[in-house]
Amino acid sequence: MSRKKVALYIRKSREGDNGKEETLHSQQQTLINICESRGYEDYDIYSEVESSIKYDRPELLKLMKGIEQGKYSKLLITHIDRLGREIGLLDDLKKLCISSDVIIETPDTTINFQDDNHDLMYGFSSVLADFEYKRIRHRLATGKVNTVEIRHKWIGSTAPYGYKYDKSLKILVPDEETLPTYRMFVQLALEGHSFSEISDKINSLGISTRNNKRWTAGRIQKILKNRTYLGEAVYNSTRLGRNVTATDCHEPLITPEEFETIQKLSASRRNYRSSRDFGGKTKTPLDSLVYCGVCKKKMSIQISKKYSQARGHWHFYQARRCIHIDAETGVRCPNAGCKIDIIEEVVLHRLEDYKKRLLVKLQSLRNNDTSSAEADITQKLEVLNSDVKRNETRLKRLTDLYLDAMMEKDEYESRRKELMSNMDSIKSEISYLENKRSNLNVDHLEDKYEEILGMIDSYPEMPLEEKNKVMRLLVDRIELTKEGTRGEPHFEIWLMDDNI
Repeated sequence: MSRKKVALYIRKSREGDNGKEETLHSQQQTLINICESRGYEDYDIYSEVESSIKYDRPELLKLMKGIEQGKYSKLLITHIDRLGREIGLLDDLKKLCISSDVIIETPDTTINFQDDNHDLMYGFSSVLADFEYKRIRHRLATGKVNTVEIRHKWIGSTAPYGYKYDKSLKILVPDEETLPTYRMFVQLALEGHSFSEISDKINSLGISTRNNKRWTAGRIQKILKNRTYLGEAVYNSTRLGRNVTATDCHEPLITPEEFETIQKLSASRRNYRSSRDFGGKTKTPLDSLVYCGVCKKKMSIQISKKYSQARGHWHFYQARRCIHIDAETGVRCPNAGCKIDIIEEVVLHRLEDYKKRLLVKLQSLRNNDTSSAEADITQKLEVLNSDVKRNETRLKRLTDLYLDAMMEKDEYESRRKELMSNMDSIKSEISYLENKRSNLNVDHLEDKYEEILGMIDSYPEMPLEEKNKVMRLLVDRIELTKEGTRGEPHFEIWLMDDNI
């Protein structure tokens, strides 16, 4: 059977639409004119707006299926790069056209793969298309880096919740409609509420997302970890191997101190619903804070019931003996448990020492002396910069192993991605601390220190749930080590701001 039907494929890229690329309408009209001039009366049109490197473009897939079914004798396009700009994809299309005996035609070229010269010309066009794509991507990435690094502008497709994008000023500005809700997220987080508790609270108030959906813990977490709200702009380019951050790009919606506190609270607990979310209740002031000093896993807290003739029935809460099993050896962790009252007493003694140091700091601030606060930040920066150097050394060693064929590509990419992510976090923290050191706000620090002192002083009279929130605000983690049930417990306690 003679095949007279031809296929017209039209594509416009979502990205890089700067007025230089042909519109879908102009491409279609060009191809229809070719059909009329060459007597192709029966044709199907496949038109879409998709990236040039996507294999799973809906219309392209339909076209390829039609070719496989033998529906077409010719494929009309305005240029080879309309099919794609990635060599692998273009090669697959070439093989499909060869197996189905399909000829490709453009306004000024005919490609019949049975002809070696045509085949060679298609190969050249594929290489040029791939090169052009990489050049465009490199130029776009460079432009985005410069926008952030030099022009101090935020770049993104959708303004973060709490902001809106001012097209005339070309910056993010506070959104009066969603800003109050964002500040509610911040306040609840500072009070010690988990992301799940915050989402439940917001949903109970009938406040939905911009897409009229319910809030989730993951969505709240993403918002409260976003440094854009500090007035920063961040762009990570894997193509250029550059990570850039700029400050003072737009009006911040959260203070650096608030942001830092929320991140520390988040890091101090797992982001999952606690027993309180499933009908339980707070057991002790130290819920979610006690860890095993041997295997470093979180220890569960349970009630222990006892009976003696002298005391009768009585009970107490304890961090139960560690139940975690080593995955390699299959041996259970030997660490024993301890009464929560004993652990709490040690923590309170530590907080009293912390309070004394805090009072000294506060007096220094009232005398307008920030040297001690600056020294603390400098110390943190030295540690973080050392971490960066260590990670850079690890990255170099990792690359050497890969280049020496001592490591598979998949493992290399996975470990490299993990290292790069860790370095990004460290560099982001360095940027924040450097900015904080150069813009020390004495009044804000005084308020923060006074608030912490008030929490410590009021702790004994607080109800149980409030005690737990205060502990989670002030304490990062508590590590318990104890040999046997009669052994002496030892504690390592990390406070949220242990450099004070």
